[in-house]
Amino acid sequence: MDDLVLRFSPESLDMLNWCIAFIMFGVALDIDLSILLRTWKQPKNLLLVVISQILLLPLCTLGLILLLNPSTGLAMGMLLVACCPGGNVSNFYCQLASGNTELSISATTTSSLLSAISTPFIFGVFSTIIADQQSSNFEKR
Repeated sequence: MDDLVLRFSPESLDMLNWCIAFIMFGVALDIDLSILLRTWKQPKNLLLVVISQILLLPLCTLGLILLLNPSTGLAMGMLLVACCPGGNVSNFYCQLASGNTELSISATTTSSLLSAISTPFIFGVFSTIIADQQSSNFEKR
């Protein structure tokens, strides 16, 4: 599993970028600006969602890693993905599910702005826990 390499051609990356831009544009067409601004003026739900994205998701992922004990490379990859902010495709899925798209967009924006600090910090703290667990498992063998 650690030897797996994904290679994207420049053409496929261009197509992927165009698809994501198209999805973002489609979501933006359905946004009500007054509701979006109200989300920022009443930050309780936004704060709860952002804390869940920044702390709860990596914490749940750490629990899965400790429970399943995957290889170190896979564990670090799982943790890195969990520590990164939610992407704009989640806003599309939220819209498809008739969820609160304005809250989803606000949470994506906020967590993306905070990610310059939160991602390296949380990844650094949790990766030491994984490294300690991996080394203790190695010593038991």
